[in-house]
This record gives sequence, C-alpha cells and structure tokens, in this order.
Amino acid sequence: RNREVTKYAEATAQLEKVVAMDPNVAPGWATLSVAANFGIFHEAAARAAEKGQGKATLASAEDQAGQPEKYARRAIALAPNLAAAYAALGFALDGKGPTARAALRRAIALDPNDVEAMNWLAGSLDAEHERAERIKLFSKIIEIEPLWWPAVLNRLSMFLDVGDFAEGQRERKRLEGLGSPLLAAMVEIETASAKGEVSKAARLGVKVFKAMSPEER
Repeated sequence: RNREVTKYAEATAQLEKVVAMDPNVAPGWATLSVAANFGIFHEAAARAAEKGQGKATLASAEDQAGQPEKYARRAIALAPNLAAAYAALGFALDGKGPTARAALRRAIALDPNDVEAMNWLAGSLDAEHERAERIKLFSKIIEIEPLWWPAVLNRLSMFLDVGDFAEGQRERKRLEGLGSPLLAAMVEIETASAKGEVSKAARLGVKVFKAMSPEER
C-alpha cells in the first residue's frame, strides 16, 4: 500500500515461490496479479538478465501484458468468494469497462473494508458525471484508514479541481491533528499549486524534502 517498488519486487519473488509450491493458493495468485500489474515482473526480469541468470521464471516480455488478468482469473476460479481476487481482476483490467467495474464492486461487496478495491473503483469513475460516488468512495477509505495517502490526495484533488481551496485547509488541519505533518504538508503543497502559487509550492516542497527520512524519499 505504500507503493514502494522495491518491496513489491521482494514480494513478487516470494509469491512466485508460493504459487510454484502450491498452485491452489488463491490469495497468492491474487496478490501476484497485483504485483505484476505494478510492473514488478519487468523489473525482476531486468535484474535476472543483468545477473546472467538466463532462463528467468517470468514470462517473456510479450506475454506479460495479459498475465495480471490471467493470475486474477486463476484466483477467482480457485476461490469464487475471495474479494482480493475480484479486486485484482478489476485492477488488471485497469478499471475500464463493465467487467472491470463489476469485479471491483464484487470485491467491495465481499469485503466492505477493501480500500484498494475502493480506490481503484473510484479512479475508474468519471470525475464529472460520477463525482458524488467518487468522493463517497474516497471518504469511506479515509474513514477506514485516515492516513492512507492515495485516498487523501485523490479526494483532495476533486475539491481543488473545482476551486474548493477551503477543503485543502480543512484537510491539512485534520492531518496535523492526527499527527501526520508530512502528509499535511503534501496537502498544503497541492493546495498552493492548485491556486497557482507556484513559488510557495516549490518552497514547501523543498522544506518537506529536507525533512523526509531517506526511506521516505
């Protein structure tokens, strides 16, 4: 959930071993689908080639495009009521089309606390014509995980896009109250940028970067 590529790469290596040892582990296939869709397989293949490992355990580059969907469908076949499997399918299909949205809605129905599925579904909705549902989904995610930055920033952007800068200030204060100065600063930067205050956003960005730990950077 932190979107750290190196951690996804490490997880991918472990997941490959899991599904190789037991091809009937549905959660393994679902998680592998998500990892593949984040492009981790491509990175792992590049590392394998650099190390001269020759035959990698990954599919060839031309075959990888449809792999996330295949993995997700494998998970669904193994466990028809596994929320993570439907979420993975919706994500693999990039949230586009009725099949993808139906999969994401199914995932949420099976697990109302699946924040990833809610985030992906919200991202697939039209920002103008389905605005209310998008805001509702992002708000629900924040209720479950108050400091999850993808939902925080995605929700904020919906208000900033229509000139509701007051929401930016409210969100900044909420995050400061929860003890998250870094995320609060990110909200302030986004708000300043949306208002056209480029120099202010730049100054805040430099200040935030200096305050971040090496891991956060």
